Amino acid sequence: MRVAQAAHMTTNEVPLESKNPSAAYSRQESAAAPELCLQPAFAQRLMETAHMIVTVLDSGGGVVRVNPFMEEISGYLQEELRGRDWLSALVPEHERDRMKILLSRCIQGQMVGPFTATMLTRTGALRAIDWRATRLADKNGAVAGLLFIGKDITQRLQAERELYELNKVSRQRERLADVGAIAAQIVHDVGNPLAALSMQAQLIRRRAREYPDQPVGLVLKSAEQMVAELRRLESLIREFMNFAREQRLQLRRIDLPQFLAAILSLWEQVALGRRINLTCDIADRHLTIRADEEKLRRVLDNLVKNAVEAIGEGPGKIVISAHAAPGGKIRISVADTGPGISGNIEVFRLFESTKPDGSGLGLAVARQIVLAHGGSIYFETLRPHGTVFHVELPLEGSAAPGADAAVPVSRSS
Repeated sequence: MRVAQAAHMTTNEVPLESKNPSAAYSRQESAAAPELCLQPAFAQRLMETAHMIVTVLDSGGGVVRVNPFMEEISGYLQEELRGRDWLSALVPEHERDRMKILLSRCIQGQMVGPFTATMLTRTGALRAIDWRATRLADKNGAVAGLLFIGKDITQRLQAERELYELNKVSRQRERLADVGAIAAQIVHDVGNPLAALSMQAQLIRRRAREYPDQPVGLVLKSAEQMVAELRRLESLIREFMNFAREQRLQLRRIDLPQFLAAILSLWEQVALGRRINLTCDIADRHLTIRADEEKLRRVLDNLVKNAVEAIGEGPGKIVISAHAAPGGKIRISVADTGPGISGNIEVFRLFESTKPDGSGLGLAVARQIVLAHGGSIYFETLRPHGTVFHVELPLEGSAAPGADAAVPVSRSS
């Protein structure tokens, strides 16, 4: 009897003697779900609440509809986008040709897999979007438009880039820790003999000058060459020490115009002797920065020295400039009219040099100092010839007021 009664029940009916009311309710809900999904209100609510970008285009690529999340990401209201060409309104110029091809394939019914593209927002900012696209058809099967579903992956890509940089820094630190150990060993094993040789060579030179008619005068030229070579080796070891050791930053407030004027004064006569016009250009005479003055001077001295050596005997021009940069930073630049830097040279790489007798340590040390300040150093090639090095530093330094900061072993600039 119960079997017969059950056979006559409709699927929407719930048996009174059911021992699992929740299961019966679930069957009712499942039966109602298809009808619910077909309701326009359901589609509207889905568009409004989905935390995904939803964009509907017509067959010509014009915007028909966007959801609130698309409005939030793009900065445009739906009314501002409706009817506008999607490519010209939301796609940066350098990606439009690629997107035209993808649109064409999608309209033709070809499979267009997930792809990443850049979206241009109202403020001009660029957002990385992971898109899925499908063709919309009317009841007769004709193309009615395109549906784009997108996910904003800008923050994810930024986090991946930061993780990559952190891993890169870690690898470089491990490699340069070995370099530091080698440099320390060089200083220990070679430093003292070099000092003794230097003293002996200077003694020979002094005696030869006092008694030029004595046989010892025959060794004068050799002694001078010894002194010159020993000084070069001593300088190389000092650069090695500067590169290998963990230095400390003594941060204090620096009057930037006055600081750069001192750099200019130091190199002015050297530049003049080579027919080089050395000038300083600072628009704001009140610029200040918290930095280690001695180490920042070492950076600027190295950049000006390299510029002078790049120009050679001139004529030429070097301009030291400084101005405020975005993000609460100061940009100091050293531009020269030398021959420029070859594209296959990594100037900040250890032992890499554009000069035949260069140590390849100067810019490596300069980069360490700049990065310790929380800044960056990079260069650009000028046309028709020349190079400009930029040093960007935070106005307030990288450490808390009154604190020291250790120079990191390495970091990509």
